[in-house]
Amino acid sequence: MQIGINICFLLFFFIFHAYSLEKQHVFNYKNTYKYSVRNDAIQNFETGNITVADSLFNIADSLDMLNANDISKWVQIKFLLKEYKDIANICCKALTKEPDIEYYINNNLYENLKDQPVEIKKLILSSYEICIFNRKKCDTIKTFLWLYNTYGSFAMFDEQTNIIKTYEKKIPHVAEYYLSMAKTRFLNGFIEKAIIPAIEAFTKTDSLSEQKSLAAMIVYECYKILGKNNDALFWLSKASFNDIKYKINAITFFQEAQYLNKADSIINTLSPGISKDTLLIRQALFSQNVSLALNILNTIKDYNSGLIWKLRIFTFSGRIKDILEWVDTVSFSSFWSYASEFLSYRYKFNIIKEDPSSFKDFGTIQYEIWLNRPEKAISLIKKDFSSSIKMLIACDVCRALYKKQLYSDALKIIYMFELSDLSPELSFILGDILIKQGETNKGIKILEDIIINYPSDVFSYKAKKILEEIKK
Repeated sequence: MQIGINICFLLFFFIFHAYSLEKQHVFNYKNTYKYSVRNDAIQNFETGNITVADSLFNIADSLDMLNANDISKWVQIKFLLKEYKDIANICCKALTKEPDIEYYINNNLYENLKDQPVEIKKLILSSYEICIFNRKKCDTIKTFLWLYNTYGSFAMFDEQTNIIKTYEKKIPHVAEYYLSMAKTRFLNGFIEKAIIPAIEAFTKTDSLSEQKSLAAMIVYECYKILGKNNDALFWLSKASFNDIKYKINAITFFQEAQYLNKADSIINTLSPGISKDTLLIRQALFSQNVSLALNILNTIKDYNSGLIWKLRIFTFSGRIKDILEWVDTVSFSSFWSYASEFLSYRYKFNIIKEDPSSFKDFGTIQYEIWLNRPEKAISLIKKDFSSSIKMLIACDVCRALYKKQLYSDALKIIYMFELSDLSPELSFILGDILIKQGETNKGIKILEDIIINYPSDVFSYKAKKILEEIKK
């Protein structure tokens, strides 16, 4: 009986042991297979077999074998294969499994997106935004900040604004984000895109503070630049005038908008000093009273201010002959804020001095440009000017018209010349206007010619930038 029991026990032991060995073998085989698939995927990626690598990464992912570094390689493959719709899902799936790798995944995604066309950026980021916020254990603030900064970096302004509006109730100090967005856009020249965030910053700042006034001033500046004077005036009234800087901004705007009585009323509140003297000269010039501006000039004690205003007043009044020798003897620091303008006039005087009869017209043209009325200077570009003087004046007027987006008037001036005689600047303006007006191929050809013929010129660089934007 005992012998039978022992035999049964031994038989059971051998069967159990054999089963355990088989189970261990299967486990080892599965692990070996998993690592083999992952390693093969990495090897094919590194040797450039991206299609094979993509399939293997897909299998390895289903076996739960991919880490953050593997995911970055797989995302790179998807970009190379142009399978953009898969990218957001891959990143989100990885973050769902391992929330701690968010920083790594996001940085990798950003680097891969940097050089992509804006359509691809929108496609991927819009999908990523949806899935990344919907995952469990999402750090809303951290995720918001990454998308906010990424949209801003890629100049995706509508998306950046929308993400703040969507999550603003969960974001502390949301007005600061709106204001930062408005300032960045304004300083980078995206004037229209700065208006909405600046208004949001104003409305979401509770008390009348420096932040609220700054937001109002940004809106005012935007509308001023866009030539929407009524809107600008409305927002100017929202800003505090306790700070001297705000007063000066308000005065200069009222002068440029020809609200001279309003400007004068604020000037009268200023204490005596160089700022008030400068604004009084501007007031006289905007009032077309050059003799009064000259009288005020004689009372200015600040050396540098006296230089630039003497140069302007004598030029605008056509008395260039009286300052020709003086201009060449003036010394000033290269760091002076008006050094570039002074040197520009010195250069122009060296050209126009060959024909003193041009002084009066030249002065009037410069005055109209300074008053921001370059369209009134077109008729003064006379046929009897020498070719060098005519080109000099044409560049000045055309540049001002282009800045005001008076493209038809700018073309009138450009077409006074043979296209082969145009300066790089006028060629650039012509090319850009043609592109804006829908004659893209003609505009591109002109910009390409600038790059070929004037490779070291600043307008060659500007032409390249426009062509890069078109190709995106």
